[in-house]
Amino acid sequence: MTSNLISVSELQQKLSSEQLSEKLTIFDTRFSLQEVQKGYADYLEGHISGAHFLDLDKDLSSKPNANGQGGRHPLPDFERFEAKLRQLGLNTSHEVIVYDQSNAVFAGRLWWMLKYMGHDNVRVLDGGLAAWQKAGYSLSTQIPQTSLGDFTASLRPHMIIDINELKESYQNDNTVLIDARSVERYSGAAEPIDAKAGHIPGAKNMCFLNNLEDGKYKPLTELEAAYKPLIDGKDEVIMYCGSGVSANHNIIALAELGVTENVRLYVGSWSEWSSQDGVTISTEL
Repeated sequence: MTSNLISVSELQQKLSSEQLSEKLTIFDTRFSLQEVQKGYADYLEGHISGAHFLDLDKDLSSKPNANGQGGRHPLPDFERFEAKLRQLGLNTSHEVIVYDQSNAVFAGRLWWMLKYMGHDNVRVLDGGLAAWQKAGYSLSTQIPQTSLGDFTASLRPHMIIDINELKESYQNDNTVLIDARSVERYSGAAEPIDAKAGHIPGAKNMCFLNNLEDGKYKPLTELEAAYKPLIDGKDEVIMYCGSGVSANHNIIALAELGVTENVRLYVGSWSEWSSQDGVTISTEL
Protein backbone atom coordinates (compact mmCIF):
# COMPACT_ATOMS: atom_id res chain seq x y z
CA MET A 1 0.00 0.00 0.00
CA THR A 2 1.44 3.36 -1.04
CA SER A 3 1.60 5.93 1.72
CA ASN A 4 -0.23 9.23 1.43
CA LEU A 5 2.74 10.84 3.18
CA ILE A 6 6.24 11.62 2.01
CA SER A 7 9.26 12.33 4.19
CA VAL A 8 11.43 15.38 3.70
CA SER A 9 14.40 13.18 2.80
CA GLU A 10 12.43 11.39 0.08
CA LEU A 11 11.24 14.68 -1.37
CA GLN A 12 14.79 16.02 -1.34
CA GLN A 13 15.92 12.94 -3.28
CA LYS A 14 13.20 13.48 -5.87
CA LEU A 15 14.15 17.12 -6.30
CA SER A 16 17.81 16.16 -6.68
CA SER A 17 16.93 13.85 -9.57
CA GLU A 18 16.24 15.75 -12.78
CA GLN A 19 14.25 12.81 -14.15
CA LEU A 20 11.99 12.63 -11.07
CA SER A 21 11.66 16.38 -10.55
CA GLU A 22 10.25 16.85 -14.05
CA LYS A 23 7.30 14.64 -13.11
CA LEU A 24 6.61 16.45 -9.85
CA THR A 25 4.31 19.32 -8.93
CA ILE A 26 4.60 20.87 -5.46
CA PHE A 27 2.05 23.11 -3.78
CA ASP A 28 2.61 25.34 -0.75
CA THR A 29 -0.63 25.85 1.20
CA ARG A 30 0.55 27.79 4.23
CA PHE A 31 -2.23 29.87 5.76
CA SER A 32 -3.17 31.66 8.96
CA LEU A 33 -6.79 31.99 10.01
CA GLN A 34 -5.79 35.01 12.10
CA GLU A 35 -3.68 36.73 9.40
CA VAL A 36 -5.05 35.67 6.03
CA GLN A 37 -2.23 37.35 4.06
CA LYS A 38 0.53 35.69 6.06
CA GLY A 39 0.68 32.45 4.09
CA TYR A 40 1.52 34.13 0.82
CA ALA A 41 3.93 36.54 2.52
CA ASP A 42 5.74 33.57 4.04
CA TYR A 43 5.80 31.87 0.64
CA LEU A 44 7.49 34.89 -0.91
CA GLU A 45 10.10 34.91 1.86
CA GLY A 46 11.02 31.31 1.11
CA HIS A 47 9.51 28.04 -0.10
CA ILE A 48 10.58 24.64 -1.35
CA SER A 49 12.13 25.04 -4.78
CA GLY A 50 9.54 24.75 -7.55
CA ALA A 51 6.53 25.03 -5.24
CA HIS A 52 3.46 26.97 -6.32
CA PHE A 53 1.25 28.75 -3.80
CA LEU A 54 -2.43 28.02 -3.28
CA ASP A 55 -4.50 30.03 -0.81
CA LEU A 56 -7.17 28.47 1.43
CA ASP A 57 -9.61 31.36 1.00
CA LYS A 58 -8.91 32.32 -2.61
CA ASP A 59 -8.17 28.94 -4.22
CA LEU A 60 -9.28 26.07 -1.97
CA SER A 61 -12.63 27.60 -0.98
CA SER A 62 -15.40 29.78 -2.30
CA LYS A 63 -16.89 32.71 -0.43
CA PRO A 64 -19.23 31.72 2.42
CA ASN A 65 -22.96 32.18 1.95
CA ALA A 66 -24.74 34.74 4.11
CA ASN A 67 -27.14 32.09 5.44
CA GLY A 68 -24.34 29.79 6.57
CA GLN A 69 -25.06 27.09 4.00
CA GLY A 70 -21.85 25.36 2.96
CA GLY A 71 -20.07 26.51 6.10
CA ARG A 72 -17.13 28.89 6.47
CA HIS A 73 -15.03 27.23 3.76
CA PRO A 74 -17.33 25.95 0.99
CA LEU A 75 -15.65 24.06 -1.81
CA PRO A 76 -14.56 26.16 -4.80
CA ASP A 77 -15.92 26.08 -8.32
CA PHE A 78 -14.04 23.05 -9.60
CA GLU A 79 -13.96 24.14 -13.25
CA ARG A 80 -12.12 27.30 -12.21
CA PHE A 81 -9.87 25.36 -9.86
CA GLU A 82 -9.08 22.85 -12.58
CA ALA A 83 -8.08 25.75 -14.83
CA LYS A 84 -5.90 27.19 -12.07
CA LEU A 85 -4.11 23.87 -11.63
CA ARG A 86 -3.49 23.68 -15.38
CA GLN A 87 -2.11 27.22 -15.37
CA LEU A 88 0.31 26.14 -12.66
CA GLY A 89 1.52 23.32 -14.91
CA LEU A 90 -0.20 20.30 -13.40
CA ASN A 91 -0.31 17.29 -15.69
CA THR A 92 -2.38 14.19 -15.10
CA SER A 93 0.83 12.14 -15.05
CA HIS A 94 2.44 14.22 -12.30
CA GLU A 95 2.99 13.20 -8.72
CA VAL A 96 1.77 16.00 -6.48
CA ILE A 97 3.35 16.92 -3.14
CA VAL A 98 1.47 19.30 -0.86
CA TYR A 99 2.73 20.96 2.28
CA ASP A 100 2.01 23.70 4.79
CA GLN A 101 3.99 25.01 7.75
CA SER A 102 3.82 21.94 9.97
CA ASN A 103 0.67 20.04 10.91
CA ALA A 104 -0.81 19.37 7.43
CA VAL A 105 -4.23 20.90 8.11
CA PHE A 106 -4.23 23.12 5.01
CA ALA A 107 -2.18 20.67 2.96
CA GLY A 108 -4.75 18.03 3.91
CA ARG A 109 -7.51 20.13 2.37
CA LEU A 110 -5.69 20.20 -0.96
CA TRP A 111 -4.79 16.49 -0.69
CA TRP A 112 -8.49 15.67 -0.28
CA MET A 113 -9.57 18.03 -3.07
CA LEU A 114 -7.17 16.45 -5.54
CA LYS A 115 -8.45 13.00 -4.58
CA TYR A 116 -12.00 14.29 -5.04
CA MET A 117 -11.00 15.56 -8.48
CA GLY A 118 -9.70 12.12 -9.45
CA HIS A 119 -5.96 12.68 -8.97
CA ASP A 120 -4.77 9.85 -6.74
CA ASN A 121 -1.03 10.42 -7.05
CA VAL A 122 -0.79 13.03 -4.29
CA ARG A 123 1.09 12.96 -1.00
CA VAL A 124 1.45 15.24 2.01
CA LEU A 125 4.90 16.30 3.20
CA ASP A 126 5.04 14.79 6.68
CA GLY A 127 6.04 17.47 9.15
CA GLY A 128 5.65 20.22 6.56
CA LEU A 129 8.07 23.06 5.98
CA ALA A 130 9.12 22.96 9.63
CA ALA A 131 10.51 19.43 9.16
CA TRP A 132 12.11 20.46 5.85
CA GLN A 133 13.97 23.33 7.50
CA LYS A 134 14.85 21.27 10.55
CA ALA A 135 16.55 18.79 8.23
CA GLY A 136 18.68 21.64 6.89
CA TYR A 137 17.24 21.72 3.38
CA SER A 138 17.26 25.01 1.51
CA LEU A 139 14.44 27.35 0.51
CA SER A 140 13.94 29.37 -2.66
CA THR A 141 12.42 32.79 -3.29
CA GLN A 142 12.05 32.19 -7.03
CA ILE A 143 8.50 31.96 -8.40
CA PRO A 144 8.52 28.92 -10.69
CA GLN A 145 7.82 29.34 -14.39
CA THR A 146 5.31 26.94 -15.90
CA SER A 147 3.76 25.80 -19.15
CA LEU A 148 0.08 24.90 -19.41
CA GLY A 149 -0.68 21.48 -17.93
CA ASP A 150 -3.19 18.91 -19.14
CA PHE A 151 -4.84 17.97 -15.84
CA THR A 152 -8.51 17.08 -16.23
CA ALA A 153 -10.73 16.60 -13.21
CA SER A 154 -13.12 13.69 -12.78
CA LEU A 155 -15.15 14.46 -9.68
CA ARG A 156 -16.05 11.79 -7.15
CA PRO A 157 -19.30 12.99 -5.52
CA HIS A 158 -19.51 9.88 -3.35
CA MET A 159 -16.70 11.36 -1.23
CA ILE A 160 -18.92 14.11 0.21
CA ILE A 161 -22.18 14.33 2.08
CA ASP A 162 -24.40 17.41 2.35
CA ILE A 163 -26.46 18.52 5.30
CA ASN A 164 -29.75 17.20 3.92
CA GLU A 165 -28.42 13.69 3.46
CA LEU A 166 -26.61 13.88 6.77
CA LYS A 167 -29.82 14.72 8.63
CA GLU A 168 -31.27 11.44 7.37
CA SER A 169 -28.25 9.23 8.05
CA TYR A 170 -26.18 10.52 10.95
CA GLN A 171 -27.97 8.37 13.52
CA ASN A 172 -27.77 5.21 11.44
CA ASP A 173 -26.26 2.38 13.48
CA ASN A 174 -24.02 1.42 10.56
CA THR A 175 -22.57 4.93 10.31
CA VAL A 176 -20.01 6.59 12.54
CA LEU A 177 -19.73 10.36 12.60
CA ILE A 178 -16.33 11.67 13.75
CA ASP A 179 -15.69 15.25 14.89
CA ALA A 180 -12.08 16.37 14.30
CA ARG A 181 -12.21 19.47 16.52
CA SER A 182 -10.72 19.85 19.99
CA VAL A 183 -12.53 18.20 22.88
CA GLU A 184 -13.31 21.68 24.26
CA ARG A 185 -15.22 22.64 21.13
CA TYR A 186 -16.76 19.20 20.74
CA SER A 187 -18.10 19.27 24.30
CA GLY A 188 -19.35 22.82 24.01
CA ALA A 189 -17.05 24.01 26.79
CA ALA A 190 -15.55 26.55 24.39
CA GLU A 191 -16.57 27.90 21.00
CA PRO A 192 -14.28 30.66 19.72
CA ILE A 193 -15.59 30.79 16.15
CA ASP A 194 -19.15 29.60 15.58
CA ALA A 195 -22.36 30.99 17.08
CA LYS A 196 -23.40 27.80 18.88
CA ALA A 197 -21.36 25.32 20.89
CA GLY A 198 -21.48 21.53 20.95
CA HIS A 199 -21.49 18.77 18.35
CA ILE A 200 -23.77 16.80 16.07
CA PRO A 201 -25.60 14.23 18.21
CA GLY A 202 -23.95 10.82 18.21
CA ALA A 203 -20.64 12.09 16.84
CA LYS A 204 -17.43 10.70 18.31
CA ASN A 205 -14.50 12.99 18.99
CA MET A 206 -11.07 12.47 17.46
CA CYS A 207 -9.18 15.75 17.42
CA PHE A 208 -6.87 15.86 14.41
CA LEU A 209 -3.96 16.83 16.67
CA ASN A 210 -4.13 13.34 18.17
CA ASN A 211 -2.78 12.05 14.83
CA LEU A 212 0.50 13.86 15.40
CA GLU A 213 3.67 13.37 17.37
CA ASP A 214 6.43 15.97 17.04
CA GLY A 215 4.57 17.46 14.09
CA LYS A 216 4.41 14.22 12.09
CA TYR A 217 1.82 11.48 11.78
CA LYS A 218 2.10 8.82 14.45
CA PRO A 219 3.12 5.25 13.55
CA LEU A 220 0.41 3.09 12.01
CA THR A 221 0.11 0.96 15.14
CA GLU A 222 -0.82 4.02 17.18
CA LEU A 223 -3.25 5.33 14.57
CA GLU A 224 -4.92 1.94 14.38
CA ALA A 225 -5.30 1.77 18.15
CA ALA A 226 -6.99 5.18 18.12
CA TYR A 227 -9.34 4.66 15.18
CA LYS A 228 -10.21 0.98 15.32
CA PRO A 229 -12.63 1.31 18.27
CA LEU A 230 -14.47 4.07 16.39
CA ILE A 231 -14.83 2.45 12.99
CA ASP A 232 -15.05 -1.29 13.74
CA GLY A 233 -18.34 -2.71 12.52
CA LYS A 234 -19.31 0.48 10.69
CA ASP A 235 -20.19 0.53 7.01
CA GLU A 236 -19.67 4.26 6.60
CA VAL A 237 -17.45 6.93 8.16
CA ILE A 238 -18.49 10.58 8.00
CA MET A 239 -15.83 13.09 9.00
CA TYR A 240 -16.41 16.70 9.95
CA CYS A 241 -14.74 19.56 11.84
CA GLY A 242 -15.38 23.30 12.06
CA SER A 243 -15.41 24.14 8.36
CA GLY A 244 -14.35 21.06 6.40
CA VAL A 245 -10.60 21.66 6.60
CA SER A 246 -9.02 19.85 9.57
CA ALA A 247 -11.37 16.88 9.09
CA ASN A 248 -9.23 15.91 6.11
CA HIS A 249 -6.36 15.29 8.50
CA ASN A 250 -8.35 12.40 9.97
CA ILE A 251 -9.25 11.15 6.51
CA ILE A 252 -5.53 10.94 5.73
CA ALA A 253 -5.00 8.94 8.92
CA LEU A 254 -7.69 6.48 7.84
CA ALA A 255 -6.18 6.27 4.37
CA GLU A 256 -2.84 5.39 5.94
CA LEU A 257 -4.65 2.50 7.62
CA GLY A 258 -6.07 1.40 4.27
CA VAL A 259 -9.57 2.66 5.07
CA THR A 260 -10.72 4.59 2.01
CA GLU A 261 -14.05 3.06 0.99
CA ASN A 262 -17.21 4.77 2.27
CA VAL A 263 -15.29 7.57 4.00
CA ARG A 264 -17.10 10.84 3.37
CA LEU A 265 -16.47 14.46 4.23
CA TYR A 266 -19.22 16.73 5.50
CA VAL A 267 -17.76 19.89 4.01
CA GLY A 268 -20.14 22.33 5.73
CA SER A 269 -19.20 20.80 9.07
CA TRP A 270 -20.06 22.48 12.38
CA SER A 271 -20.07 25.99 10.90
CA GLU A 272 -22.99 25.00 8.69
CA TRP A 273 -24.80 22.63 11.05
CA SER A 274 -24.80 25.08 13.97
CA SER A 275 -26.07 27.95 11.80
CA GLN A 276 -29.19 26.19 10.55
CA ASP A 277 -32.60 26.31 12.20
CA GLY A 278 -34.15 23.11 13.49
CA VAL A 279 -31.00 21.03 13.91
CA THR A 280 -30.24 19.13 17.09
CA ILE A 281 -27.11 19.96 19.05
CA SER A 282 -25.45 17.88 21.76
CA THR A 283 -22.90 18.64 24.49
CA GLU A 284 -22.79 15.09 25.87
CA LEU A 285 -19.36 13.47 26.06
